[in-house]
This record gives sequence, C-alpha cells and structure tokens, in this order.
Amino acid sequence: RQAAEFYTKLFGWQIDQKSDAGGGYWLITQQGTPIGGIVQMPATVRNATGEWICSISVTDVDGLVAKATAGGATTLLAPTNFDGRGRSALVRDPQGAPVALLRTKDGDPVRTAASDNGWLWTELWSQNMAGSVQFYEQVFGAVTERKRDGQRDYILLKNSTGKEMAGIVASPVANVRSHWVSYVKVADPA
Repeated sequence: RQAAEFYTKLFGWQIDQKSDAGGGYWLITQQGTPIGGIVQMPATVRNATGEWICSISVTDVDGLVAKATAGGATTLLAPTNFDGRGRSALVRDPQGAPVALLRTKDGDPVRTAASDNGWLWTELWSQNMAGSVQFYEQVFGAVTERKRDGQRDYILLKNSTGKEMAGIVASPVANVRSHWVSYVKVADPA
C-alpha cells in the first residue's frame, strides 16, 4: 500500500488493488493504459526486495519459464494468473537479475513515444555482459546490436522486427548483482 501511495503522489499514476489467489496485486495505469503492477511477494520467496522488475512480453509463460530454467535461470514465482493483468512468472537470470515473463490479458499496448511520467527506457546493468547477451539471445530470441555509448560498450536488444526494446550495459555499480533499471520520463527531474 505504501508503494502505491508513493507512486500515485510522485507520478499521478492510478493504482487499483485487484483480487487474486496470491492476495496482493495492484494494477498501475497511466491515462487508462496498464503500465505495470505492484505485487506483494509471498513469504515463500526468499530475499525478495522492493524493486522494479522488467516484464518481457511472451506468448507462452509456462514454456518460456521452462526454457529460461534450462538456460540457467531460477524460477522465483511459478506461472500465476493475475486478475486484470494476465499470466506472469518471475525468474532470476543466470547473472542474478530478476525478470518477469508476462502474457497480458488484453494484449500488449501499442508502443508510442514516452509521455511525461511514462516509461522511457529499460536497461540491464550486468556484471557479466557476455553471459547476459547469450542468455537473452538464446532464451528469448533477442536480436542484439553492439554500439559504443561514450566510453562503454552498449548492447541493444531488439525484437524479431528490429524494434529496439532495451539495452544491456556493464553495471556502473560494483558489488551489486545484475539488475534491470527502468527510466521514467519526467518534465523536471529536480
């Protein structure tokens, strides 16, 4: 509940609690479009932290969980149906970054340019870029493109049509496990 209140005040998002078998799920919408969710992690999930989890849109959540675990991932939350959202699961990739697999109930929203207080971009800050690239290429069929971003290597993850979906960079923070970082576009960062 505290997280819902915080993001409602900060970004003006609409956050509504939904009922589901797991007990704690809040659907986040921006101007009527679903953009995320807040999940109360069950006590059985060890070392759960309060962080944003990137969701990858998939057609077969159960099948991708099996493929991800065969590729070295660990299942943190088995495939579950969430009221108002769809079917989702949570895995930790081989480098330690949690990522959700999601099949939305109503289909994915059309990707448009980010509006203020909307999602802008997502990056994987990886402690092992080569391992991360290999995992997302093999398990999800991501197409990758290597670039230089200033003084660092930057990997673009693209879907099968060539659309840029996310990036992978060497983590700028030492001694922190690999994790996804999502950026929100704001009118005034200060």
